[in-house]
Amino acid sequence: MSRFEVEYIEKSTISPDISGKSRAAGRVLRLGISYARKFAAAFLVLFAAITLVFFSLQLAPGDVVDALVGDAGTDISRAAAVAEWGLDKPLYEQYTSYVARVLTGDFGQSYTMAQPVTKVISDRIWPTFELAGAAGVIAIVIALIVTILTGTGARWAARLSSFVELVLVSTPTFWLGILLIFFVSFKWNLLPVVSGNRCVVVILPASALGLRMAGELIQIMRNAIGKAVNEPFALSAKARGISDIGFSLRHGLRHAALPAITVSGWLIGSLLTGTFVVEHLFGRSGIGSLTVKAVLARDTPVVMGVSILAAAVYVAVSTLVDILYVFVDPRLKDGKAGGR
Repeated sequence: MSRFEVEYIEKSTISPDISGKSRAAGRVLRLGISYARKFAAAFLVLFAAITLVFFSLQLAPGDVVDALVGDAGTDISRAAAVAEWGLDKPLYEQYTSYVARVLTGDFGQSYTMAQPVTKVISDRIWPTFELAGAAGVIAIVIALIVTILTGTGARWAARLSSFVELVLVSTPTFWLGILLIFFVSFKWNLLPVVSGNRCVVVILPASALGLRMAGELIQIMRNAIGKAVNEPFALSAKARGISDIGFSLRHGLRHAALPAITVSGWLIGSLLTGTFVVEHLFGRSGIGSLTVKAVLARDTPVVMGVSILAAAVYVAVSTLVDILYVFVDPRLKDGKAGGR
């Protein structure tokens, strides 16, 4: 008996349970390696953001000490800034000291508020997350309703949906916020802008943020459902008499979820950026309005802290989206699309 015949007999006599466990262990290993790569990439991006913020301060016009203490800084405050940030040391020591401080959550002292930057940001962060979360809910609800009703419906409904998408996507958030304030609050007196119940007050600014995001989601999800309609399974479902809305609910949304999740990281980043404008417009006390005031006052430590926080949030969301994508797309669990 040849060596190849012996190997064939040995392989054919392997227990199916052992073979199945080996395949499962292989899938777990591939999934673990994929997650490790994602977390490593996230750390590198965050580290690059910290490095960029540090050297942007070094390359800024004028003296670094002036950027840290402001135009009204005294000799005492300048000396304190030099000691705190180690500006009398070589650049590489300043850099390593800065990275170590940031990784421990120490962003320095805000000279306009005389408080640690960490406390200044933590006091303002919840209203921003509250606004972004409400805007995300509004965007998802609107996108789901419009997609279900028009994804596979009549041609006139598709054209109307396309027009609505175009208007929402092309309208600047700032202008949309002004329109909502003028009509909904001032002219029709339906919702307050500032005073009132906390849950009610957030509706207008969240709508200004969420409507644009809804338009982008509608475009992506309707295109995905439009492609799914031409698949063989869709023709089979239509032959069984399924309605357009029924097809969207049972099959279309599942296909639309993949591209929507793919771009959700970018959309959330855009959402957080939009809070800068909306909070300033609606007079909300959050990270966006804090950043605007810090830039105008040249409060550099606060600007640096917010920049790193924004990078950290974006990296965390992008990593979470990648992990979620693995559970939505079964091919990734088997490593068939592991290159993503």
